Amino acid sequence: LVKLVASSPITLSGLQTIDAVAVLAGDTVLVTAQTDAKTNGVYLASAGAWTRDASADEGIDLPPGTTWFIKAGSDHTGSLWRLQNSDVPVINNDALSIQRVRLPVRTVATAPITLSALQTINGVALAAAHFELQAP
Repeated sequence: LVKLVASSPITLSGLQTIDAVAVLAGDTVLVTAQTDAKTNGVYLASAGAWTRDASADEGIDLPPGTTWFIKAGSDHTGSLWRLQNSDVPVINNDALSIQRVRLPVRTVATAPITLSALQTINGVALAAAHFELQAP
């Protein structure tokens, strides 16, 4: 779980706005699209230089298939991102390939629903591309 994802290149220092959210010191940010992919990964935001988050600062922390759920953001709240590397990376030496593997969750049905037509769930009008979840 990280607060935000930067899906375009960013400067790894200073407090900035990512995905329409003002980043605060201590926020965790998944960085996925740096020009030098060796600098992709999970960072702790800071007014100065950002540092890699302790949960993802060594290769052992990032086995192939590592996933992150995005907690906030205008476009990416509820999306899921995955490390695509086939081997455990050497941090700051190997490129980290991180891609979105699930679109944002729009709503969750908390009671049984009929999956027969487009409907509104919890105030969200579902379109054909949305997925609905049914409570057990």
